Amino acid sequence: DKKRYRLVTLPNGLDVLLVQSDSGSISSSTIDPTHNDNVRASCCSTDSTESDSAEEQEDGNDRETNNRAPSLAAACLTVDVGSLNDPEGLPGLAHYLEHVVFMGSEKYPEEDAFEAFLSAHGGSSNGATECESTRFVFDVDANYLETALDMFASLFVAPLLRREAMERELKAVESEFQRVRNNNVVRLQQIMCETSVHGHPYSRCFTWGNATSLKQIPERDGVDVRDQMLEFFNKYYVAPGMKLCVYGCESLDTLEQYVTQSFSDIPRSRKSYDVSPLNKLSVPYGGGAGQQPTLFRVIPVGERRSLQLYWILPSMMEKYRQKPWYYVGHLLGHEGPESIVSALKRKKWATDVIAGTSDRDAYEFGSFGTVFEIRVSLTEEGLACWELVTQLIFDALHHFSTEAATGDLPVWLFEELRSSSEMDFRFQEDG
Repeated sequence: DKKRYRLVTLPNGLDVLLVQSDSGSISSSTIDPTHNDNVRASCCSTDSTESDSAEEQEDGNDRETNNRAPSLAAACLTVDVGSLNDPEGLPGLAHYLEHVVFMGSEKYPEEDAFEAFLSAHGGSSNGATECESTRFVFDVDANYLETALDMFASLFVAPLLRREAMERELKAVESEFQRVRNNNVVRLQQIMCETSVHGHPYSRCFTWGNATSLKQIPERDGVDVRDQMLEFFNKYYVAPGMKLCVYGCESLDTLEQYVTQSFSDIPRSRKSYDVSPLNKLSVPYGGGAGQQPTLFRVIPVGERRSLQLYWILPSMMEKYRQKPWYYVGHLLGHEGPESIVSALKRKKWATDVIAGTSDRDAYEFGSFGTVFEIRVSLTEEGLACWELVTQLIFDALHHFSTEAATGDLPVWLFEELRSSSEMDFRFQEDG
């Protein structure tokens, strides 16, 4: 990694990471802030089957325009607010706001002015609403980064949030919801949310929103959605609650100048701002180790046979450097001769095992806790005796826990994972 970095904090409290490219451009691959290249078993993504891969790619709320150029600069602004902050009775408001923010600002009032500028200069934009954060990203021909940053910043200084734009963007939100309503991954996410502790924000998390939750029900209840959106924006879209990353080929001094002149106008506070209380959230499933397990039988959309085991653990956000879930997932999903996978394959009960958690999946990893999963792709025979599959997995877990207690877990497995992760980091492609 030959890029140069600088971390600065603007006077308004906005933290900014500046990255100077060593090559003068980033790759022209599609920007996708919701992409899940999470490490589960054997450092692979969650696409244990082709159908799983397609579903994982649709997991998340995103908007995107595409028009690529070979030499690009980029920026990403993350706001410390997401769907768990949605007001009661307005699920999907955070996602709705993510869409409407792009529809013009006081400085650049023409609707879609930013999108048009990016498109004219080989760029694109995207947004993603998660449970506890919202991300806005763009790329553009490197020669036009300064202007693009100024237009981008204006959307967070004083967006217009016009009612007319809200009507149009609601159609886009509804379209996204309809696209994923039969997605098996999304359906399981909603089951996890709706069966959590009643009253916990996780239990009412509906990141997508749709025409029913954002128009029909509010109209019935006499709720002005635009007023709620303005209040939400004023409360959370402030400089101390944001992080910015800018990537360009200019010097770090020049990049800092660009950021200072455009983003310093984002207010430190607005009239009703309050710090998000989400860092005080408890785990959304009560009972701890003594709680009886719950069994859900789900009829999938399409042909799918899987056994999915979940453990709800305390938040591990503070352990992001050590990433203990990487090792445990690698251990449980390893395909060596004495592994869970090989034992299940010998019995012809399963074709694959994926284990771990994703620190990039907002439903699995947050201040509320960590969801650790073992997913088994079953054969027809394995589906018929899923209880025996479960017993085999728990026997293996007992064996590994005994080894952990005596310090006998395989060191070579850690070295394998460490070496692979280091190689991935050192030789990653820009983008």
